[in-house]
Amino acid sequence: MLLNALFAMYVGVIYNEAFALPLGLFRSAYAVQPASHGNGTEVVWDGTVYPFGVDSAWHLAENKMAFFNSFKMKVSIVVGVAQMTLGIVLSLLNHLEFEDRKSVIWQFIPEMVFFMSVFGYLVLMIFLKWATDWVAIGAEPPSLLNTLIAMFMSPGTYTEKARLYPGQEYLQLFLVLCAVIAVPCLLLPKPILLLLEHKAKTRAGATAGYATLPLATAGEEEDDDDDSDEFDFSEVLVHQAPTQAPRRVPFRRAAAQPAAPLTPSPSRCVRR
Repeated sequence: MLLNALFAMYVGVIYNEAFALPLGLFRSAYAVQPASHGNGTEVVWDGTVYPFGVDSAWHLAENKMAFFNSFKMKVSIVVGVAQMTLGIVLSLLNHLEFEDRKSVIWQFIPEMVFFMSVFGYLVLMIFLKWATDWVAIGAEPPSLLNTLIAMFMSPGTYTEKARLYPGQEYLQLFLVLCAVIAVPCLLLPKPILLLLEHKAKTRAGATAGYATLPLATAGEEEDDDDDSDEFDFSEVLVHQAPTQAPRRVPFRRAAAQPAAPLTPSPSRCVRR
């Protein structure tokens, strides 16, 4: 409980210093000085980095709203993609625990390829844009939203003025191809394999199982029909989508066995 409380306080301080009104615990790296040419003032950066959070000087800037809205949106994307990637990796641990090779090959791998080709690449572009000094190179930073839209609407072409790295359109074309190929690999093979496996088990049970089953009453037959495991191909296909929900696993109740008659034991017979 103490660690939870300390962590909650730490996250609260981070949120306040980065996204809300900072306390101004440290000296700002920006200073307002008289303009070197003409009248007025200018903002001078001393070359240091604010130690914790966002420099309070940004709250006095003219582009305050544009800066903070863009910053919050990009941080939200990075945290969301990291959380979803962790969920996909945890699903791999479940597949390995239950030795489900079909789910590893036809679910985890295509899902990870599709997710990283689109959203992982978006996070990469965010960090590249943050790490580039656009003022020093004298270029206008590209719009990541327009870049991502053009990546799918116009594959192989780059519409922005400045590039994040050389040959950007070729890598984006390769990622689009990977994402397109991963979709049918994610949706179709595993349900088809499960359908074939279900049909094989049904044929095996129809040929070898009925001769050894005990006779049952009409009521027991109806219960068995209600509890039988029916394979729904459409349901399995829906659960193959990247936004998966926990699947209800049907089960079959064991048939009630009659109690064995009690027989007197010779060792417990008492002669009167």
